[in-house]
Amino acid sequence: MKTIPPSLPASVSLSRARRCVPLICAASIALFAGTHRVHAANQTWKAAPTDANWVTVTNWVGGAAPGLAAGTITNDVATFNTALSGGIGGSGNPIVLDATRSIGGITFDTASVGAYVIGANAGNALILSNIGNGTGTHVIQLTSTVTSSQVIAAPIKFVAPSSTNGIFGFVNNASTSAATLTLSGAITNTVARPAILLLDGTNTGTNTISGVITETGSTQATPVLVKKGTGTWIISGTNAFTGTAMTSTASSNSGIQVLDGVLSLQNNQALGTSGTANQLQVWIGNKSTTYVYNGALTTTQSSTSGGGTLEITNGITLDNGLSLNLWNGGTIRGVGAAATNGRINLDTTAATSATIATVNSSDVFTIGNGANDFTGGAADTVTHIAGPGTVFITQASTNYLGTISIDAGVLKNGSATNGLGSAGIVTFGSGS
Repeated sequence: MKTIPPSLPASVSLSRARRCVPLICAASIALFAGTHRVHAANQTWKAAPTDANWVTVTNWVGGAAPGLAAGTITNDVATFNTALSGGIGGSGNPIVLDATRSIGGITFDTASVGAYVIGANAGNALILSNIGNGTGTHVIQLTSTVTSSQVIAAPIKFVAPSSTNGIFGFVNNASTSAATLTLSGAITNTVARPAILLLDGTNTGTNTISGVITETGSTQATPVLVKKGTGTWIISGTNAFTGTAMTSTASSNSGIQVLDGVLSLQNNQALGTSGTANQLQVWIGNKSTTYVYNGALTTTQSSTSGGGTLEITNGITLDNGLSLNLWNGGTIRGVGAAATNGRINLDTTAATSATIATVNSSDVFTIGNGANDFTGGAADTVTHIAGPGTVFITQASTNYLGTISIDAGVLKNGSATNGLGSAGIVTFGSGS
C-alpha cells in the first residue's frame, strides 16, 4: 500500500501529488528539509561550525546531524577530526545535545583534533545504541593519532534491540598518553537485559569514568564490565552493580573481568557494594570468556597480554561484599594505605600463578578483615608478592592451599595460625 508523503497534508490525494509541477515539488522538499531536523548516516563535524548545537545541520560536513532524536536504535557514527574553531565544542562552549539524541558511535581522529567536550553532567543524555551484533559502531573511541584529551560530560544511556545483551565500548588507542578519554556523566543501562561495558585501548594515561555507573537487576549471567587492552582506566564513582550478572560464580560469563592492562579503583564502592560477604564477583587475569547474547550469537573476550591488573588506590578499602578472584597471570596491587575487606580467592586451575603487589616503598596493602579472606588455589598454585612496599595478610588463611613466593618487598603475617596458608610454604627472592 502506498502512503501519502509526509510533507503533504492527509487531504491531498495521491493522484494530485503525482500531478504537482516539478518547481512546486522542489520547493516543498526544500521547505520540508529546512524546517525539520535532518538525519543522515555517518557525519563529520566541520572545521568551522556555525554554533555548538549538535542538531545544527550546518555544523556537519554532510549537512545533516548524525543520530536520531527519538532515542531509537541507529548505526550513525559522528567523527571529530579538526581543531576547535573559536572555542566551539571546547570546555568553555561544549557541544549541546538535543533531548534523546541516539548515536551508534563517536570517533575522535587525527593529530589535529581539538580537546572537545560533549554535553554536560546536568544536560541531555547521549544515548548509545547497540545494533545487537557485538561489533562495530557502538563505540566511543580515540584513534592512535589523537593528541588532545576528550570528554563526554553528558549522561550516557544504553539502548539495544529487544532480547539483546548489548556491548558498549569505550576505546582509547591514542599513542600520546596525555590524550585521555573522560566519561564524567552518569552511565545507566536502560536495557531490560544485561549491558556489557567494554573498556579497551592501549593508552596508558588517566582515562577516567567519574560518573556513577548503574547496572542493576539483570537475571542473566553475563559480564557487566570487561577491561581489555594494555591501557589504563580509572573508576572513581560510587557505582551500583547488582543482579545475577554480578553474583554468578560461573567465571566464564559473569561479573567484572580485568583481562588486560590496569583497572584502577579510586572509590570504596567503585565496583559496588553488598551486605552479603563475597557476593559480587570480580575476575582478574588471563582468561578467554565466551558468552551468548541476542539468542544464538556468541562473542569471546580474551586476554591478549597474559593477564590484567586490578589496582586499589587513594587509601581506599574495598567492600567485603566483593570476591576478588585471581586467575593465572592476574595481579592485584595496592597503592598508598590501600586495603580490601573483600576476599582474594585464587583460581584452582592447575599451575595457577598470580601476584599481589605494591607500587611504592611506602605502600601498605592490607588483605582481609576476617578468616580466610586470602583463600583458594591448589597445591601447585603460586602467589607472588611483588613491589617495594608491604603486603599485610591480617587473618588466618587456612583455606589457601598453595605456596607463596616473596619476590620483592615485605610480606607481613598477622595471624599466629595458618596466616600464610595451610601448606605454610614460603620462598624468598633476592628483592624480599
